[in-house]
Amino acid sequence: MKEKLIEFTTAKLAKEKGFNQRWSHYYTWNDEKHILCGDFGVCDSSYGIPSTEHSDIPVAYAPTQSLLQKWLREEHELIVETRFAGEDRFYADVYNRNYGLVSASMASDVKNFEQALEAGIKSALQLIK
Repeated sequence: MKEKLIEFTTAKLAKEKGFNQRWSHYYTWNDEKHILCGDFGVCDSSYGIPSTEHSDIPVAYAPTQSLLQKWLREEHELIVETRFAGEDRFYADVYNRNYGLVSASMASDVKNFEQALEAGIKSALQLIK
């Protein structure tokens, strides 16, 4: 069993909010597309995206969901909790250590734990000023 890496949009949002912890996987992109690089992919000019050796190429690290969840907890005191709601529905709640529940979400298209956790992580990232 492998842990799920965060999605591209989550990685970009995490970068905007200050996550810059080096990781074996990362996304790079241009105006047309993005690509996951690292153990699961190759990043070179044959994909239409220049090598990341150039400093002007954007890079957003793609850690596992659990690592980013831990970063949110330790650096921003935001706790993402996922729970089963029955009939293949999952919720993601975000708590602040000092203030309690700050965000609760349930998307109709969320059918598994990982999708709910991703949605919760995005919600938590959006709370960071």
